[in-house]
Amino acid sequence: MELRSNAPSGPIETAWDRHRFDMKLVNPANKRKFNVIVVGTGLAGASASATMAELGYKVTAFCYQDSPRRAHSIAAQGGINAAKNYQGDGDSVYRLFYDTVKGGDFRSRERNVYRLAQVSVNIIDQAVAQGVSVTIAENQKSVVTINATNPLGGSMIYTLSGADSHLMTVDSDGVIVLNSDANYEEKASYSLTANVTNANGTTSKAFTINVSDISEDAIVDLLYVAAGGARDIPESDMVSGVDD
Repeated sequence: MELRSNAPSGPIETAWDRHRFDMKLVNPANKRKFNVIVVGTGLAGASASATMAELGYKVTAFCYQDSPRRAHSIAAQGGINAAKNYQGDGDSVYRLFYDTVKGGDFRSRERNVYRLAQVSVNIIDQAVAQGVSVTIAENQKSVVTINATNPLGGSMIYTLSGADSHLMTVDSDGVIVLNSDANYEEKASYSLTANVTNANGTTSKAFTINVSDISEDAIVDLLYVAAGGARDIPESDMVSGVDD
C-alpha cells in the first residue's frame, strides 16, 4: 500500500500558496451545508473547531480523554514564537522548517512541514485572539501582534487599556511592545485589553502576558568559572541559584 500525503507539487516555497489560490471558494450561503469533523480538542483542535464554527460551518469535535491534560502545543510554542523573529536574531519561517525537519531525524514530509512553518507565524496571534495566555522570555520587549481584519475595508486604530496597559505601547500595525525589558523578578505577568476601532465601533479582547524566568545568578557563576575564576560558592546558593 502506498501512503500519499497529497501535498501540492512545484517549488516548496510557493506550492501551498498556489494550491490555496486554485481551490474552489465556498459561498457563505452554502457553508451550513458542510459538516466538519475535528479529531482532538487540544489547542490546535479547539481553535480549529472555534474558527470553522465562527465561519459558519457545522462542526463536530471528538476527544477521547476523560479529563483535561497537558497539551502537546506547549512543546511547540518556543519554535513557533521564534518564527516571528521578535528578537531580531535571524529566526524565520525557513529556519523553523529546517529545525523541525532536523528534529524529526529528516523523516518528516518536507512539504507538509513547510506549510506548518508558514502558518505558525499566525498561530500565536490567533491563540491570543481566542483567549490563550501569552508567554514571553525574560529580558524581552516584543510581546505579540494584534491580528484583526476589517471586512468593509478602511483603517483600524489599535489601543491598549487595562491594569498594565501603561507599561507598554502598540503601534499602527498592532505590534505590542513593552516600554522596558521584561523582568520576572519585578513582574511575572501583565494584564491588559487590546482594542481595535474602525468605522463600525470598537472590539476588545482581554488577555494575560506571562514572563518566563531566567536564572541570572546561575549564568553569572558558570561564566565566572568558565573564564578561569576560582570562586567558592556555598551549596545553598548553588541550589537556590538554579531553576528546577
